[in-house]
Amino acid sequence: MRLKLVRTFFLRVSARCNMTCDYCYVFKHRDQSWKKLPPTMDEETIVLFSKRVKEYVLANKIEQIYIIYHGGEPLILGEPILLKYTDLIKSFLDDIVLVDFSVQTNGTLISRRFLNECRKRNIGISISIDGPFNIHNKHRKMKNGNGSYELVVSALRLLLKDFPDIFQGAIGVIDPYSNPKEILEFFERESL
Repeated sequence: MRLKLVRTFFLRVSARCNMTCDYCYVFKHRDQSWKKLPPTMDEETIVLFSKRVKEYVLANKIEQIYIIYHGGEPLILGEPILLKYTDLIKSFLDDIVLVDFSVQTNGTLISRRFLNECRKRNIGISISIDGPFNIHNKHRKMKNGNGSYELVVSALRLLLKDFPDIFQGAIGVIDPYSNPKEILEFFERESL
């Protein structure tokens, strides 16, 4: 029996977050070993990753892979560095394999300038949002205790209006104590 090949790679480029969601499985868990990790991934690690992926796709004759920037919050790395890392990975892989990049973000640090650069590089964006104001802000708070809904919805609407070609969707954590109809109506109303 042949094992299935890995085609999707999650790069946890940030081991920190600018939010403090009460259900976070990384930062709110009993295991606090993340505190000993470097806050962000360095360029040396990106180069090593790129070389190993190159070896893997060549050895297995893979034609397409997916690289998803994740965190914590990947944009804590800084927009210019994330774009630089994308260009660096592409320099290793462009002539060998088709690479689809995406960023899974909480949306609070997105700028129009960054989205323009993502469009040039065909980097997809996915936003984390749990539903309407009262449901989202129940758990997804900024470090100062304020809810993040307004920032996230602002980024979401910017993507939907001006960058639909790179918007890849939304993910949310569903609170079982919230009204499912209210959540579904929100996602339908926002055209997600």
